[in-house]
Amino acid sequence: MNKSNFFTLIVFSAILLCASGCTFNFPLFSEEKPLEETKLEGKGKYKILILDISGVIVSEEAVYVSGLVKKENTVSLVKEILSMAKEDDRIKAVVLRIDSPGGTVTASDIIYREILKFKKDTHIPVYASMMDVAASGALYISMACDGIYANPTTVTGSIGVIFENIDLTGLLDKLGIKDRTVKSGDKKDMGSPLRSASEEELKIMKDITLDLYGEFLNAISAGRPKLARAEIERLADGRIYSSRQALNAGLIDGISYLDEVIEKAKKNANLEKAKVVMYQRPDSYRNNIYSLSQNTPMSYEGVSLFEWRKLSELLSPKFMYIWEPGVGILP
Repeated sequence: MNKSNFFTLIVFSAILLCASGCTFNFPLFSEEKPLEETKLEGKGKYKILILDISGVIVSEEAVYVSGLVKKENTVSLVKEILSMAKEDDRIKAVVLRIDSPGGTVTASDIIYREILKFKKDTHIPVYASMMDVAASGALYISMACDGIYANPTTVTGSIGVIFENIDLTGLLDKLGIKDRTVKSGDKKDMGSPLRSASEEELKIMKDITLDLYGEFLNAISAGRPKLARAEIERLADGRIYSSRQALNAGLIDGISYLDEVIEKAKKNANLEKAKVVMYQRPDSYRNNIYSLSQNTPMSYEGVSLFEWRKLSELLSPKFMYIWEPGVGILP
């Protein structure tokens, strides 16, 4: 076997492991402890809560790089934090600190709904403060907020849906491997990388994509009532926007840094002073409003965890509200 074929076989073996859901499980993480309140700054009786929406937004726990790095289930964590805030009558505003390219359609939509429900149940305002990136599903979530603010250097937009899929039939032929999938109907394995999709199947997936795209447009219509539907559709071709472009388009309310958004929240709540707090797992040190959340995705020895997730997602495709340019994983 020459080096080229050997490398191809190694890549294909890794692909099969990801496609089958195989993982290497090491007991590196102890059982999660309940959230605790951490004061970041300020003083006074009342509080402004910072809630992180960071990394890829998912509705399942993720462990990357052979179990060495863990990211909590985003939906579950947000739900837990909002439930705690609901029980604290000293919380007068919530600021979402968003740094995310988006995530799965369902996870983004659930968090959007949870924020709306929290506001309805508590009458506590929620504001979005966008950091580096607040694109696609992260922008979708922002539409549930009472005010949306971006840093001067924020990238946002990417309004739309993507269903990524690859065709490995050429690689299978090269390796002499045949697909022998047994199925009850000809479309049961629709989206499988082990065979090419038919034109009919591509249309089915396109129709679902457009249906979910409509849900995104509906969220923007609800969150940006001054924008006409035709204008929203014009903006929603998948492109990204600078904060200035987003402001001019009416997608956000202003350009402000996080500390300025916190001050707006205090002013709107008629508070001269307030404590700024976060809810976090024990044993995590945070000393200011820009400290990373314990649950922020990390890199390990220069390997982007996004790349590892990307391989798995391509082989177990999902409909996504996400911006993910230039992620190449296969030779």
